[in-house]
Amino acid sequence: MQSLQPTVHVHLKRDGSVLVLGSESANFQWFPLTLTQLQSTLAGAKTQGAVIEYSRDDPEQDPPKPVELIYKIIMSYEMPIKLLKHPPFPLQ
Repeated sequence: MQSLQPTVHVHLKRDGSVLVLGSESANFQWFPLTLTQLQSTLAGAKTQGAVIEYSRDDPEQDPPKPVELIYKIIMSYEMPIKLLKHPPFPLQ
């Protein structure tokens, strides 16, 4: 049986705020993170061989500067990344 690869779901809002998908029981929910919390989450996920699933508001338009800067930070972790056109679960 094949095991699932750990995944970190990250969504960037237009204003630069960061949401990460978490689960409690079987209910998935988006949680806001500070930049420091995001960096800690990514560092831990990297040690587990996780992949990032990334989405952002208005993907068909150029990202605002805050989003662009956070994306560069995400990329600096050199983890596999899958770019999504839409978040995998609805945003609350």
